[in-house]
Amino acid sequence: DCIIMVGSEMSANRVMRNISRFIEEKLGLKVNMTKSKVDRPSGLKYLGFGFYYDTRAHQFKAKPHAKSVAKFKNRMRKLTCRSWGVSNSYKVEKLNQLIRGWINYFKIGSMKTLCKELDSNIRYRLRMCIWKHWKTPQNRAENLIKLGMNKEDAYSIAYTGARIAHVCSGALNYVITNKRLASFGLVSMLDYYTERRSEERRVGKECRSRLIEPPCTERYARLSNNSKIQSDVDGIFIFDFFNTIFIFVFHMNYMCSPLLHHTLFKPHY
Repeated sequence: DCIIMVGSEMSANRVMRNISRFIEEKLGLKVNMTKSKVDRPSGLKYLGFGFYYDTRAHQFKAKPHAKSVAKFKNRMRKLTCRSWGVSNSYKVEKLNQLIRGWINYFKIGSMKTLCKELDSNIRYRLRMCIWKHWKTPQNRAENLIKLGMNKEDAYSIAYTGARIAHVCSGALNYVITNKRLASFGLVSMLDYYTERRSEERRVGKECRSRLIEPPCTERYARLSNNSKIQSDVDGIFIFDFFNTIFIFVFHMNYMCSPLLHHTLFKPHY
């Protein structure tokens, strides 16, 4: 999979024709035109990622696509189903696996606000599982008292009947707090995302400091009359999919100029 970014719709249509012709005629492969399209970055879905325009940075940035978020929510609902006959500790274990795997995949995207919303939803549904697991009003009242609630309020809430959603969105937040859920083993999406994001930036800086440019870069920059090769593509994707994008751009230039073909694929060391 690859994304090629150009400056205008006319250029995009031209590059699409050239790339498709090259792949089918030169490489002997078939291009799936139902999945290949010319579109603005905000309308793309690439490897589960979507794109949005950051007005502060004045550039497009990656984020989890709406379909990827919906898929995560669907999986999360199954793991926090109140009628699933497993222990709450097992549910937390499975939730942590889901959260870590999802964050590790989408950590290069911007999703701090999304993580806050999902954190709130996960805790709310987990509180409902705990409330349902306590079963009887007497047992619920005793557990609420153990968690620090006064006796009168505990019995009043415990005997509210089947209004589980109402209880778990209100009074239960003050006894089954976020801190207690964290001590129970639940991983916070926001905290884990922040941790992985900072680690990713640190590793990215180290990699960029050690990055050695290919030997053809300087000659290509002179031929294109630029002081350096332009890198308008979002740096996130350059870092993670650098080889794919780099090779594809080279193929595109190879079709447009035989001189660049000689320079790029037969570099003079």
